[in-house]
Amino acid sequence: LTTELEATGDGLVADVQVADRQALPVNLGLVARSGPVPTLVQDKQWAGDPKVIPYPHGAAESGKVSVETVGYGRHDWGYTSQTLEVDPETVRGNPQSEIRRRIESLPQEAVVLRRRLFIGRERRFRKRVEAAINSTSDQLAELANFIAGHGNEHERAWRIVETLRSLIAIDSRSNEFSTPAAVLKAGQGSPSAWAITYATIARHAGFETGIAREESGGEQLVALIKGSNNWLLVPATASYQVPSLAPVLPRESLGSVIAFTEPPNPPRPQPVGPAWAFLHEFREPSPPDKTNPEQDEPTPDLPTPNEADRTPPPKPQKQTGSWPLPSGLNQHSSESRAKLETSRPELLAKHPRAYLPWNADEDEFLTQLHQAGCSTAKMSELLDRNSGAINSRLDRLGLEQK
Repeated sequence: LTTELEATGDGLVADVQVADRQALPVNLGLVARSGPVPTLVQDKQWAGDPKVIPYPHGAAESGKVSVETVGYGRHDWGYTSQTLEVDPETVRGNPQSEIRRRIESLPQEAVVLRRRLFIGRERRFRKRVEAAINSTSDQLAELANFIAGHGNEHERAWRIVETLRSLIAIDSRSNEFSTPAAVLKAGQGSPSAWAITYATIARHAGFETGIAREESGGEQLVALIKGSNNWLLVPATASYQVPSLAPVLPRESLGSVIAFTEPPNPPRPQPVGPAWAFLHEFREPSPPDKTNPEQDEPTPDLPTPNEADRTPPPKPQKQTGSWPLPSGLNQHSSESRAKLETSRPELLAKHPRAYLPWNADEDEFLTQLHQAGCSTAKMSELLDRNSGAINSRLDRLGLEQK
């Protein structure tokens, strides 16, 4: 079993090859991981066609994706894994080459705005700026949404800033105005032309935008975007200082205007073990548990473990396959263990962690096992609890029983 991967704007394209194609169709599963939440694609009747895997959470931040592939039929199975470096811009759906191709396909538009701003013609000028920003073009709208990509509103709006700064060279000596399509095609423009282009692209991407000019008699225009509470200034260059502004569009008091800044970096996802826990099920399964699966473990009259008892004794951690147990699991105190050994020695021998309260670490670990396709029997074996307790906890967490 071999897998060739290609990172595209639509996801990871996996071309899986098997040694004997006569064995097709088979059950194929692929899991991609860049952090704690994997992306799983499964085809129970896979016939050899390429599969597209959506990028997992954290791929853009880490720049790497690990992909594991397993295929199994009636008589045999195969497994392979590899790590692929990905371009964050491709993951976000914002490749520069595709953006430039879309710009080339924009219709050619004439320059509609005059070079100088005369006070007597301000109303006429405002109408022309409004016409440029509110222009309706399906191709421009598609380009705007492609540039903005996915994410929250702050990330999408800032992605437009970064993209236009990279596409348009600023000529600070000029103050000529052109339509957004003309500026994008030329790849250069004045700060005012950049402002009109940003306001237009962001509005097509679904944001409320505006235009202002420097109040101290300046002719330079700046772009505005509406934040949650006030207007934000979007400078053409990072070094631009926020001046006193007079509104052009819309005609309303701007209030306190602050600069629009880059969103904070999200926390880097921490890698965890592979998600193919169900591969362990190819081994001989554990004997079935006769405990009533619909009833959670009753809590006997046992003392609550104190903080010292929460730390497991200093012995090597239990590991099963690729799933190391988290260190924060509750453990029996000497008093509670002695009481159980007296009342139900057979239960404690079979499920050493029976009757212990659940905590956040164990809930998180159980959720990861469930997302990876692990069976109830395997979860029971890993957590040293009976299957009835596992199923009851899955119900309480809103997860479907395996």
